[in-house]
Amino acid sequence: MEPENRLIQVLQIKKAKEGTLFQRWQISGRDSEGLEYEGFFTPKTVSGVWEAVQKELQAIAEAAPTSIGRDRLTHFLWDFHVKLPENKKGRTLGQVALAPYPESTLVPMIREVTDFSTGRVDPFLLETTFLWLYPELKSQGSLERILGPRALRQIAHLLDSATSDAINLLECAVIRDGSRIDLRSAAVCAVAELLKVPHLVVPAEAVTILLNGKAIEGTFMQRAVGLDPKHPMAGQAGILAQQVPGKAGQAGIPAGQLPGKAGLAGISVGQLPGKVGQASVRRPFFTGFAGSGPKALADLQVLDYICGNPDRHGYNLFYQLDDHGRLTGVQAIDNDCCLGRLLPQSYESHALLTGPLHMKTVSYSMWEQLTAIREDSLKKALEGFELEPEEIAAAAGRLSLLKQALKDGQAGIHVISESEWDSMAAEDLDHLMEYDPSGDHGNLFTRARVTLEEVLGSPRI
Repeated sequence: MEPENRLIQVLQIKKAKEGTLFQRWQISGRDSEGLEYEGFFTPKTVSGVWEAVQKELQAIAEAAPTSIGRDRLTHFLWDFHVKLPENKKGRTLGQVALAPYPESTLVPMIREVTDFSTGRVDPFLLETTFLWLYPELKSQGSLERILGPRALRQIAHLLDSATSDAINLLECAVIRDGSRIDLRSAAVCAVAELLKVPHLVVPAEAVTILLNGKAIEGTFMQRAVGLDPKHPMAGQAGILAQQVPGKAGQAGIPAGQLPGKAGLAGISVGQLPGKVGQASVRRPFFTGFAGSGPKALADLQVLDYICGNPDRHGYNLFYQLDDHGRLTGVQAIDNDCCLGRLLPQSYESHALLTGPLHMKTVSYSMWEQLTAIREDSLKKALEGFELEPEEIAAAAGRLSLLKQALKDGQAGIHVISESEWDSMAAEDLDHLMEYDPSGDHGNLFTRARVTLEEVLGSPRI
């Protein structure tokens, strides 16, 4: 169904965040029905990792002191792509075949000039690559004279900065340049609705904002619910779910639970960092999982798999804890690198996308939904979000692969009933963990626990 573009009059921009691909503004505003909005707006954004690198490279080229230097810097990216051996362009990663389109070559190109002892692009390797591409430069003097004294270091910094976006978008999710990416978080919400787990992701929708009389199209994301692991002591945002609503003033949010007001209903002593009035309080240790916590993680693994999210690390979640420091729920953020052409060819995991082989379990309610949902229903839910036909087909393919894994039993996924989650003992929950020696923490159960123990500490450590 075509998403309705709500019109929001911006009242205040509180903070702007610049990234390689994204601008994201923290805003407050009001729509035509008088509902107040507090959250984050991302202007319409099209993936352009290759284009962004080329633009910065062009700026470096224009500062070169020689005409041959300007020419070679301008054409460096494309010439490198053309001369890179064919067996490094079309790659198979995690059982996922990647076609050798130009921007997909960016990641192997960057790896060719990376010093793996430091994990950073090495100016010396860049110099070697330049002389390999353009042997005629050897007779022209030093590259510093031809390209400029700082050119190679500037290119190294540029490629280092682009690495994360290139890996997430081009290699892991397989999202082509020219694809709209800001709206993917809203598309993930549509899949969550289809699976009847909308609470697991931060609500997002296509909107048009009015800012200084100018209409700007993009995506609005509500505030996430729970503890932000990146800023666990931030202000008085609190830890409990009910303390951080998404839309201020919206029906259904109990009074006294808006953020920034300490000592109100629903906030227990010991759950807010800093000081409430004159009373000093502290946050709890992470003590483990309550029944609804691991169920939420199990359901989110399914949602992430269908949406092809290769970037669900422990800091891309907000955590909801009870009075005793037990995890009771999560809400997923940063859902922009989803719904690409990624289509695994086995039950294995890919990057941070937990595959069926490592999921360990699904809830009975999710199993029912997966049993009932047809591929056509998923495809219809993804209409209107400016996804490519191949991307929608890949989502249907991931759904089919997961259903096959549940049916044939080869992935060893156990279905757990709703009542069993509450009665699970600590040792049973430990069996849900999957440890990955590569450092990606196996599955979402493990990533969540590792993150919470890093952020909050644990009585066990």
